[in-house]
Amino acid sequence: MKSVFEKVSDLVKQAGYFGLQNALVSVAWLKKLAKIRLRKFRKCSARKELDKAGARLGSEVYSLYKQGQTDWSDNAMVKQFLKVVEDAESGMFRFDEDVERIKEGFQKRKQELVERYTLRRAQTGREDSED
Repeated sequence: MKSVFEKVSDLVKQAGYFGLQNALVSVAWLKKLAKIRLRKFRKCSARKELDKAGARLGSEVYSLYKQGQTDWSDNAMVKQFLKVVEDAESGMFRFDEDVERIKEGFQKRKQELVERYTLRRAQTGREDSED
């Protein structure tokens, strides 16, 4: 039979575990938020580079058009600029994949924390009842 003090002690422990769980989930959420913001800033920079590369490609194609060349797809400079545009575009998709990976990592971490502290809260009440 538990005394009132032991019951209150168990409740305080359970509340502590609940508070710790929520604090750790909040810290994980803040880390996720910071990582996503950083990726979005980098994505904006990559977007600017993509726009610049597209503009250079367009200006090269236009200069070839002005010179009267209609078969610009075989030109070495156009191929080079096209390669730069493709690389910049793949970089944009990579940032989106990073954000998704960060979100999935947060969900996993949150689930781990909830399971861990739910188990600890459940064990707190059972430890004294076994005596």
